[in-house]
Amino acid sequence: MNRTRKISACIALSVLIPLSSLRAVELGEGRSVTDQRIELDIQDQLRADYRLREMGIKVRVRAGEVTLYGNVPSFAVKSELEKAVWQVAGVRDLRNRLQLSRVAPGNEQRAVGVKRAFESDLELRKLRIEPTIRGDRITLRGYVPSWVLRRHAEELAQRVPGVQRVRNELRVQTNRDRRFTSSGIIESRRLSSEDDSALRGYIHRKAGPMVVVADVDEGLIEARLDSATLVTLDGERVSHNILATGLRVQVETRQLRDDLFATRIAAYSSN
Repeated sequence: MNRTRKISACIALSVLIPLSSLRAVELGEGRSVTDQRIELDIQDQLRADYRLREMGIKVRVRAGEVTLYGNVPSFAVKSELEKAVWQVAGVRDLRNRLQLSRVAPGNEQRAVGVKRAFESDLELRKLRIEPTIRGDRITLRGYVPSWVLRRHAEELAQRVPGVQRVRNELRVQTNRDRRFTSSGIIESRRLSSEDDSALRGYIHRKAGPMVVVADVDEGLIEARLDSATLVTLDGERVSHNILATGLRVQVETRQLRDDLFATRIAAYSSN
């Protein structure tokens, strides 16, 4: 008889444990979500971010109250984790017990982090970008098809835990810089830092000393203006303040170090 009672108690306990994770949290309008569903959704959020995926963050959910455990390298990452959690439906409260880790990632770990970041990016995964680490600086080398992607790769590398400085040596290789051989293989000529090029298209965006041109061949290209930039409208010299979205332009540019400068912008009031 006693043995029967013990077996019954064990069965009851094995049933009660998973049922606790199925406690429903009311969302309003007759909808609800279980703690287990909340936890799975949070884990999906963490896996979607390459920086958070490798940190082994532990999540516990009780009646919609989320507790996070683990180590993170910075306050910025800690804050991003909180934002990811609050995006999940059913979260009522958050206890962030994450600890800041004072151990800086090694060179190999940072290089792997940058490579994984590029592999997770839909626009960069197909490009051949080689990151190298020396001290606290990472250098990016390779070719990208546009200035927008060049800047995007730099910003992505900068967000990898442990990366302090980024030296961007990526070269922009547009359609103008390729030719087909007789065998159909695309050969690329290396761009020097003094190569000139002309853009033809429309002003996509103008913000301060930066202008983004929607080039008819190359897509969006960002160029910097300075005091030496000559701007004309229908042949008349004007201030760069007249540059506005949708204006048809022809832009002469020069690459200096890590930036593309506009040396002359010819704008036209009619299309």
